[in-house]
Amino acid sequence: MTSCTLAPKAKDGRPLPSFDELPNLHNFKGCAWGLWGEEDQLGTVNLLTDDVVKQAATEEIRTGQGVSLN
Repeated sequence: MTSCTLAPKAKDGRPLPSFDELPNLHNFKGCAWGLWGEEDQLGTVNLLTDDVVKQAATEEIRTGQGVSLN
């Protein structure tokens, strides 16, 4: 089994805050609401850039066999 070691960064290249740097909101420790802006609805899906997907695919695809997720 492998694991991803990419350091998460915002699309503009700045590093994302660590969990401990995230604010507490409504009694939730480490709340990331609003991290990508007030109108954002994707959250951490914003981290899936073309480069990240390409790197993950080249590192993880071994056989090309499709797998149903249903």
